[in-house]
Amino acid sequence: ESDSIRGLFERIYRHIKKYAFSSEQEIMQVFFAIRNPIANASKRLNKYKTEELPAYNDNDTVFQLLENLEQSALALSEQRRQSKNNRMSSVKATVIEYLNEHYTDPNLCVANVAEKFSLSEKYIFKIVKEDTGLPFGKYVETIRMQKAEKLLRDTEISAAEISAMIGFQSITTFYKAFKRIYGVAPVAWRESKD
Repeated sequence: ESDSIRGLFERIYRHIKKYAFSSEQEIMQVFFAIRNPIANASKRLNKYKTEELPAYNDNDTVFQLLENLEQSALALSEQRRQSKNNRMSSVKATVIEYLNEHYTDPNLCVANVAEKFSLSEKYIFKIVKEDTGLPFGKYVETIRMQKAEKLLRDTEISAAEISAMIGFQSITTFYKAFKRIYGVAPVAWRESKD
């Protein structure tokens, strides 16, 4: 957005340079014609703690007035960008927290998470990859396997029960995933840790 704002003000400066103002009234009209849309945007985004917009000062040249307005528009754009980034960081943290809390759901999939948060599946994939370094399915599998490892090591719960507890829909899928990661079946892994 800041590049767009700079480009817009560059065009305004070019037009102003060509125009010979004949009265203070004309300068004031130009100032408020540019200030009003910025003020409206500031009002709409007031939750971002926008700075006070510059007031008209008849001691300033038209270029000084416009430069003050440009700086205000750029500051407003930066506040909006930061707020958007903060909001996205919060969404990312919430999605990851949700996965960490709901990994036991056998129906946990990207489509359900996307629907829950009213986001696209593509964006959910992106969030998980950026935050964890792993694709969605691999991240969920990693959480499940870490929990399976802890349960196998610290309890006497059967592998079949653990499979259901950590969200696998079938014992066969659990065994295959566990063996692929650890090189042995869950029961053999447990025995090797005793």
